[in-house]
Amino acid sequence: PPRSTLFPYTTLFRSYVYAGNEQAPAQPADAAGIADSATAAVFHFAEKDGIPLDQSGTVKAGGAITIEPNGLIGPSARLIGTPLVFPASDKTKLPSGGWTLGLWAKPDAAQGVLYIQGPLSIAIDGGKLAVKLGTVSLAGGDLAAGGWTQLVLSAGAGKLTLYLNGAQAAQADLGAQSAAVEGEIRSEEHTSELQSHH
Repeated sequence: PPRSTLFPYTTLFRSYVYAGNEQAPAQPADAAGIADSATAAVFHFAEKDGIPLDQSGTVKAGGAITIEPNGLIGPSARLIGTPLVFPASDKTKLPSGGWTLGLWAKPDAAQGVLYIQGPLSIAIDGGKLAVKLGTVSLAGGDLAAGGWTQLVLSAGAGKLTLYLNGAQAAQADLGAQSAAVEGEIRSEEHTSELQSHH
């Protein structure tokens, strides 16, 4: 076998992972074991009827969407002309004291809306991210069409911070902006996992 360049006295080996057996029996889901108590909602887009439901079973989308079974991390929401809409819920309210919102996105174009909820919007403008939270704006970070990107937006300690693939892309002072983010959630772009944390 070929030798490792990092560890010359070891040999490299290959491992294979096979997945996608539709005939495999389903394993019982443990919703409580997926996320901790600070997690407001997690959407995996794995529902058979195409209507997204959060891990607790309490937040359900307003209608069915196209599910792409081979997203980056399991199934993903494939939004082709039909937006993903979750009705307003206390469960998805992001409090004024601080929160984190995370999602994986694979946009098809250099323009589009990834996430809107009340005063918060995350959009793609000319291939770059544009975030607004009330009067506070963030811009920066390339979001290439056709590729998966992890986005994390965090509000806390007086700052609004955007991360792309784990690296800080932009930050702004929140100033007097302290209103909770609440109301209907809407997305119009190809999205894989969506999470919000208090």
